[in-house]
Formats: sequence, structure tokens, C-alpha cells
Amino acid sequence: MALSVSKLTKLRGLLAKEPDVEHFEKLLKLFTGWKDTATLEVGMNYAKEHLESWDDSARVCDVSICWPDFPKGEPLPFVSLCRGVCFHSVKNMGIRLLHAIANQPAFSSIAHLDLAGHKVKDQGLEILMASPYLTALRSLDLRMAKIGDDGITALAQSPNAQHLEVLELEHSNVSDAGIAALAKSPYVKRLKVLGLMFANIYDGGALAIAHSGNFASLEELNLAYNHYSSNTELALGLSPHLSLSLKRKHMHSCPEALLKTELAKRNIDTKGMTHEQIVETLLRESCKEHGRDVDSSLVLLQQLLERGVESLPENRFSEEVFHLLGTWDDPDTYMEGYEAVEKMLHENEEREIFSLYTCWPTFPKQPPPEHFSLVQWLFVYHVEDAVKCLDAPDLSSIVSLDFQLNNLTDEDIARLADTETLTGLKELGFSSEYALTEDAARIFVSSKFLGQLELLSFSQVPIGNALAKALADAPQCRGLKALEIDTYCEIDDEGYLALGTSPYLCEGIRQQYLSKCTKKTLHQHAKKIGIKGLSKLKKEGVVQALLLPSKSLDSFK
Repeated sequence: MALSVSKLTKLRGLLAKEPDVEHFEKLLKLFTGWKDTATLEVGMNYAKEHLESWDDSARVCDVSICWPDFPKGEPLPFVSLCRGVCFHSVKNMGIRLLHAIANQPAFSSIAHLDLAGHKVKDQGLEILMASPYLTALRSLDLRMAKIGDDGITALAQSPNAQHLEVLELEHSNVSDAGIAALAKSPYVKRLKVLGLMFANIYDGGALAIAHSGNFASLEELNLAYNHYSSNTELALGLSPHLSLSLKRKHMHSCPEALLKTELAKRNIDTKGMTHEQIVETLLRESCKEHGRDVDSSLVLLQQLLERGVESLPENRFSEEVFHLLGTWDDPDTYMEGYEAVEKMLHENEEREIFSLYTCWPTFPKQPPPEHFSLVQWLFVYHVEDAVKCLDAPDLSSIVSLDFQLNNLTDEDIARLADTETLTGLKELGFSSEYALTEDAARIFVSSKFLGQLELLSFSQVPIGNALAKALADAPQCRGLKALEIDTYCEIDDEGYLALGTSPYLCEGIRQQYLSKCTKKTLHQHAKKIGIKGLSKLKKEGVVQALLLPSKSLDSFK
């Protein structure tokens, strides 16, 4: 009984903590080892009562926790406390496993299913949508799940979709036919978030969204990297159903000439108007035609800030906030909005990562907007002439800069190395197939900001031994706390040994790269520097010996 009382005490402590997934999973693991059935029921009822105040997004766990033998056997009793299940621990999600999910009565209270990255395919989605138990779904994550039009049609025709608020379909095969099915669905009418980035949407699908009242509740619509025209972008902006923030967003993405033509049809002269004034004028005219009021930018921003960062999926909150600042309708209230966003970013403990086009939509044709100076974490993804972002007048606010898939050249590396305004930079990352030459490696380690970095990361960048050696020999790397180099960077034992024996890198980094060397290489190095007596040690022991200060190493000589 004493053990059970102790568990009840731990349970109260966990329920008193900040609601999040980590604390929720600890709570579930507490129940896993709870053997006393009498106090278990008390604990379950106590947890159920107190979890009512937790948001559903915090009551999520991996299936390995709530159903350890999945798909065999049954979920553990505490699955009734869960509101979401993800399947990250499952390697191959086949039809048999999807049937197990669909036929599980214990999942009747599940509101969120995360199947991202699994080959669910159309047949799998059809199975889930025919389930007699998955009737409480509010969020469905099917990113990179091989979903096509047949699967979406099955979803659109299923009563199981009537409560859906979030539907993530990024990197799918969904085309215009699937979107048309959603637009006509008698059930899908409550969506707040619809993710369709990298789908197969053409004009027909985007127009179906613009013209259907089923999408009137949308707060976030991601159609990036699809195939519709500027005229269709305008149709989304003129939609009688979409929210004002979405209408603004799509109008702002239209060519200015197209917006002017549309206003000319309404006999409105745009001479002397800025792009933002043109957007706001057309937005107001469109809303007037459909009998809708237009809130000011300041009111919209205040509403968004009141909802908070957690009201939208990761990083989309920052996109909405910066879009509002970029399309501000009243110069007299702009600074009030700017200061409100600055205060929010300062108080927010979670980093807000901004993509380049989010905070600098006119890149590289025009200078960045004034609120670019609020950006601390900048993500430059698959952008032509990416290093032109370094032309911004002031980069001192940037703490983290991440280049991904940008085909950088030696000249770009030289441009980056010469940048003097990255005075606050602490983290720098690269992900590309660009191979650094020895000259580029030499230039990079001369960067003006290298000495202030705490994190340097290379992913799928064939940097080779040249840069590894250059970093190992650079006194400026003394401040690095982490150096991340993945297996695609074409480094062998020569480069790993250079990093592992660097006189400047910290012990944690040196241990990381010594451990990547073969045992033979480590012994050869030990012999070369005159260290004896390591032959009987395992590799881990040799690594630890080589990490000893030089004075301590004298005992091995």
C-alpha cells in the first residue's frame, strides 16, 4: 500500500505541472507499473478529473506506451485518458495494422491520429473512415502518407470526418478531384487547418476551395508548391467564404498588376497607392460586395495574439503575425502592432522560426520590411540566390541561420564569411549537396562570426576532410558547444581524428568524433604520439584515454 500511496503522490505532482506531452507520457508510464488495482482505479478517476483542464494536444502519446503489443492484444486501460495517438515507433504500417486501429473500441475517445510518414495509402484511409469507433476525430495528420483522391473522397463521405478541424495532407497525391470531394462533403465543414503543401492541386482544386462554404472556418490554408495560376490566387483572395486573414494573404501573393486590373473594373484609381493599400482597398470592396465587415489590421493582430502561439501548428503563428505586419492597413497604428509583436516574441519561451519569404516576401527585389528586425531564427529553404538575404541592412537580431537546399557556391561562402552584421549569430546550419572546395573551407573558417557560434551543423553537405581539418585547427571554434556532421558529409577517419584531437574543440565534441574513428585508427594515433598500454582497452577506453589532458597522458608513455 505504501508504494501505491507513493504513486498517488507522484500522480498529483505530474498533474500539477505545465500541461504538455512530456508530462502526460510520464503520467501514463506511472500507470504502467501500478499493480494495486484498488488504488489504480482511484488514480485513474483522479487523473481523468484533473486532465479535463488539459488541452487535447497535450494528451498525446506514442502507441508503444498505450498499446505496447500493438497490433496484438489490447491497449492498456489508461488509453481512455488519451486524446491523441501517434505511431512514430511503428516501422511498417500495413493494412493489417490499420485494421487493428479501426477495429479498436478503446480508440473511441481519440481525437488526434498522427500517421505522418506511414504508407497509409487510399485503401488504409478508407479503412479508417469506415471504422465504427473513430468517430471523435478532430485532427488527422497524413503528411507523406501516400494519400490520393480516392482516400480523400472516402474521408469526405464519412461521418467520422464531421468533427475534423485539422487535416494535414502535405506531400500527398491529392489533386483537384479530392479537393472537389471535400468542397461538396456533407460532413467536412469545421476545418480550421488544411495543409496541402506539395500536393497536386491545379486551378480546379484551388477554385473549389474559394467557392465552397465548407472552408469558411479555415484559419490556416497551406497551398504552397502547387500548380494553380495567379488568377486563381486572386479568386482565393476574392472568396466570399474564406476568412479575412486568408483573403488578405492570397491577395498579397497576387501580382500587383492583377490587383490593379481588378480595382479598375470597379472604377477605382490606384495611382499613388502602395501595394498594401491596393490589397486593403480590394479586400474592403470584396467584403462590401458580400456583405462582410473588415476588421482593422490592429484588431486582427490583437485577436491573433490573444489566441496565442499554440493556436496554430508549428511556425504558422509567426507566418500569420508577419503577414499582418506586412499588409498593415493604417500607418498610424503600425508601431503599436510592431511593439505588440516584439513583446510577444520576447515573452515566448519557444523559438519562432521564420522562413525567408514569410518575413521578407519581396526578396530579393526589394529591401526587407521594417519588422524584419524582429526575426531571431531565420530559415532559408530552397531559395535562389539565397545569400542575398545577407544584403539586409541589419542582421544583428539573427540568432540562428539555417540554409537548406540552396546550391551554395564558393563565392556564396565567401560572401557569408565577410558578413559583418551577424553580430548576434549563435547557430548556423547547412543542408545541401554543395561540396566545399579546400579554398572555400579555408575561407569559411576565417568567417567574422565563427568565434561567436555555439552550434554549427552540416547535413548532407559533402564537406570532406578539408573543412573538418580546418575547423579542428581554428582557434575561433573554442566557443562551439555542438558540431553536427552527418554521415553524408564524406568524412573518413582522417577528418574524424582531426576533430577528435583538436586543441580547440570542447571535450564533448572531441569525444563525439573520436568515437566515430575505427579502433585501428585510434591505436595508430596513440602509437604515433608515443602512448603505450592501450592495446588491451576496448574502443571506448581508448577514446577516454585520448581525451585525457596532455599531462595525464604522460603516465601512458
